[in-house]
Amino acid sequence: MPQSQRPQSIHSWWSDSNKPIGATIPLHPIASQLAKLLYHRQVIHIIRRHASHPLSASDLDAFLPYLLFNQIRNTTKIVILKEIEATAKSKVGIRAIAETELPAVLVELLQADDPELLESTCSLWRLISSGLVKNPAVYTWIPPVVYTALGPSPHKTVRVAATCTLQHLVCTRNAEDRFNQALDIQIVLPPLVDLLNSTPDETSEGASILLDNICSPLDKRVVDAILPYLESQHVSAQAKVAMLSTLGRFQFNLQLLAQTSLMSVLARLLQSSDEKVLLRTCLILCHIVSYKSWLSTEAVLDAKLVPALSSVFRCSDSEVVRTVVEIFSDISSPYEAGARSIVEADALPRLVELLRSPDPRILHLTCTTLRNITSHNSLTSAVFYAYPVRRLVSIISRPLRRETISAALLILSAIDHERTDHVGLAFSHALRSEVPTLVGLLLLQSSNPAATSWAASALNDITRHGPLRVSLASSDAALALPAVLSPPDPPVQDTAVNTLFTNANISWFRWPAIHNTYKTVVPPLLKLLYSTDHTILRWACSVLGDLAHYHDAADETLDDIEITAHSCGAIAALLSHSETSLISSAVHMLAQISDWPRVAASVVASGVAVPILVTLLSFAEAGTLRAACTSLGHLAPCLDSGSTAYALLLLASLLSDADPPVRSAAASALIKIICSPQPSVFARWTGQPRISGPPGRRVGSLAWLGGLLADIVNRHCNLIDITREECVSRRCGVDVQVDNPQDTAEADIDLLPLLVGLVESGKKPQIRLACVVLAHMYLEIVLQS
Repeated sequence: MPQSQRPQSIHSWWSDSNKPIGATIPLHPIASQLAKLLYHRQVIHIIRRHASHPLSASDLDAFLPYLLFNQIRNTTKIVILKEIEATAKSKVGIRAIAETELPAVLVELLQADDPELLESTCSLWRLISSGLVKNPAVYTWIPPVVYTALGPSPHKTVRVAATCTLQHLVCTRNAEDRFNQALDIQIVLPPLVDLLNSTPDETSEGASILLDNICSPLDKRVVDAILPYLESQHVSAQAKVAMLSTLGRFQFNLQLLAQTSLMSVLARLLQSSDEKVLLRTCLILCHIVSYKSWLSTEAVLDAKLVPALSSVFRCSDSEVVRTVVEIFSDISSPYEAGARSIVEADALPRLVELLRSPDPRILHLTCTTLRNITSHNSLTSAVFYAYPVRRLVSIISRPLRRETISAALLILSAIDHERTDHVGLAFSHALRSEVPTLVGLLLLQSSNPAATSWAASALNDITRHGPLRVSLASSDAALALPAVLSPPDPPVQDTAVNTLFTNANISWFRWPAIHNTYKTVVPPLLKLLYSTDHTILRWACSVLGDLAHYHDAADETLDDIEITAHSCGAIAALLSHSETSLISSAVHMLAQISDWPRVAASVVASGVAVPILVTLLSFAEAGTLRAACTSLGHLAPCLDSGSTAYALLLLASLLSDADPPVRSAAASALIKIICSPQPSVFARWTGQPRISGPPGRRVGSLAWLGGLLADIVNRHCNLIDITREECVSRRCGVDVQVDNPQDTAEADIDLLPLLVGLVESGKKPQIRLACVVLAHMYLEIVLQS
């Protein structure tokens, strides 16, 4: 029997069978929301129960279904993730997480669309990946291929999380093996470059760090994977900078350079308009050539990089320019091929321009590069004709690094020593306009002695060329050079004296400017006479002599110039030196300075120089004899009787010397001594004759004098031992009446050999001189009578 139809009830509004309209309210959504609320309460209950300590592995396992279940609110999942994040901050919590499937669950959560849930998931992901990375188990449940799935995510937080996670994985000790086995760089690079192409933010920064890690160690596989992106026009400059920065951190194997097209790619990148790309490219090249081996330099030359680098000088970024100059500095030394390539690339004019750079690093590297180029003799003239002289002189006059100044000095010295194609004369012409600067270096006494020395040497170079001397003579160099005659550094002193020595025979020493500097010049020059350096001694003697030779006798400033007893001792030491050339230099110097008013008196008063000077009258060299005679002539007004005695004897013997200039100098000295106003010379001859006898034999008569002189000449070997009385007794045959025996012992015989030489010579000049002597002798006698 068929069942009868049930009557409809007015209370069936909730029933699904309420036909034809069904339930009048959405029961399932209500039930779903109720379930989510109940789940949320349950989660909060569990969390509160474990609030005092980290979650255990079992507690974490209990939470995992909630994270995976779609019917759980995102807010509930966020609460769970934050609780797990608090657990992950402790070592106990990290160990508990390692025992669960939580990382795999987090990978699933990264597919969510809710921004807040993604942020919480990624935050926990970064935290646990950095904590779990030390656990070997991490390599079994966090596969690196996860990155390839998450890297292209449209959500920034997901990309950052994926990047940071993989970064933690590949930066460990076992990263290389793990990465090579599980992750191909060809798969990683595309999404990684996409991240690098984004605007500078945490994403690109993390991608750069990851790129550094996955490229280590750098090998052919990595380089070949990166190069296409560097050449691509679709890759941003920011991404290229990141990749170049990564490459620049590694040591390049020369074999790697040969096996890849890296150098060619870098050459093309040098044409980039982006300054950051240029800088990173140049830094890599600088890193390569810093190995300072021929293979690295050859790699740069083979890739034709020098012309491209030369064009980079157009860049306004000082760091780019500095790096290029550093590359040039490395490839120009020690290989000539590298230096020549710089010259051929027409880079010298730009390098010379950089000598004005305010950046001390660029200035130093530029000077070093030019120094390296000039170290190759065949390229020196090329540097000179780039006209760097003025700027180099400016550099050595500035308070810069000692290394920079030294490099500039080496360049100038190399050019100075270049004598081909008239470079030497052209160089001196270029220096002519720099005389004030060079003089300033001397006056200021630069802190770098080498700069001061070179300045003196440069002035010396100028004087080698006659047309340039006027510019030097008209400058204040005369005031400057004395300032460097007594510095603490011997090389500076050496060069300064050499400069004065070189200029000694030119009109510069006659210039009025130097007349006012005698008081400044002479003292340091006299101090140089104590030097042990023979060259310094010769130069000092020569300069002193020339200063005296060109002085104005009427100049009253000379009245104050005198030398100390100590300086006289130094002169005496030179006069008795073992080296003949030094003796000659000292005698010639004394012949000149003894003409100064107070110097002659000081030399005679010292009592050390004159005796040695007298002994030099028996010297064999004609020039020395002539100078010694001149010196005695200048000293004549100050000589005493003891000095005169031996001087006149030796001077008399020189009247018959074979060299006419020597005879002339000896005769001049004799006249000056005899005509000297000092009474001591003829003191022993004054007064009445002290013996009696025939007029023709009386002392003072011409007959007596002639016979006496002949007897002395016959016994010339014992001249010093013969007294006047002995000669008179032997010649005249009479007794000498001596008033005072002491006078006999101290009797002078200085006049006797002189007169006998003159009388017996038979030559008119000598006889004329004898007459002058006799006239002065009898005049003294008559006046005293």
